[in-house]
Amino acid sequence: MNDTYSHLDALVAETFSLWNEEWVGFSWGCYALHHTRRVRALAMSLAREEGADVEIVGLAATLHDLTKRYDGEILCDAAGHRLVGAGGLWRNAYVAPGGENRVTRLYDELGLRGMLHSESGAMLAEPLLREAGVPRADIPRICECIRAHVRVSGHAAGGTSVEADVLYDADTLDANMGLVAFYRHVMIHCHRLFLREGGVDLSRYIESLASWLPSKRRFIERMTTDAGRRRARARQVRIVRVYRALAREAGGESSLPEGGLTSALAYWIEQVCHPDLERDRAYLRRYWLPRQRDGSGAAAFCDDLDAEVAGMA
Repeated sequence: MNDTYSHLDALVAETFSLWNEEWVGFSWGCYALHHTRRVRALAMSLAREEGADVEIVGLAATLHDLTKRYDGEILCDAAGHRLVGAGGLWRNAYVAPGGENRVTRLYDELGLRGMLHSESGAMLAEPLLREAGVPRADIPRICECIRAHVRVSGHAAGGTSVEADVLYDADTLDANMGLVAFYRHVMIHCHRLFLREGGVDLSRYIESLASWLPSKRRFIERMTTDAGRRRARARQVRIVRVYRALAREAGGESSLPEGGLTSALAYWIEQVCHPDLERDRAYLRRYWLPRQRDGSGAAAFCDDLDAEVAGMA
């Protein structure tokens, strides 16, 4: 990571740390930073496959969710329909930071309150990139990627740059496809069950995945690049394979020591009040994996998860 990336990455990390809320909407305290770093790795990998400008993509990915933690719960009307703002994009409640830094002061100076994070982030990125010494000609291209990352028409249709498409695909993949998205689903769904019912029935949760998995297929068609579609298909195959293993174990069709993948899932569910994927995947590799039998699929599960986090799968 060069000095520009290191500076901006540190600024992003510092900014995210200013909020005290553990859970807001579909994310938790450390989610924004981990998501940002995974998206950057994945977006840069996709950019290489697509022949896009890797530097533009990497800088845009670093800043794409810079103002995300200002976005609270999605606002709805009395009938439960989402309220929309400019461009038909949803509106969020405002969540104030618990401290300040260069980003929050600039946010207030520019009057960005009420804007979705894609728009406010793009506006904030311009002076920050200029201060970081990024070439002036590159800054509009980076800001375009940030502005388009929540919804993009597609480079092939003439709507946006291939760099913007790559960032959109990476952001969508990380949140919705594969093992990292499975972890996110576990945390969101089981956290709600924990708050509502005081606990989670593991077998019932595994059964519920049968209806969740088909809903992921639509994201394959939402990809705007060939590289994104390849990754989406591979991630769908991977998570279906994990689900089938969990269903076999839960149905008593296999007898694996230490519970196999089901025990990994049970461990994840125990963490729903304070999720941290980096901590939890380290636990699986260090403590859980050595107890698993060869052929259980445990090693492949850990390897695939690590590859997704690194942007390589």
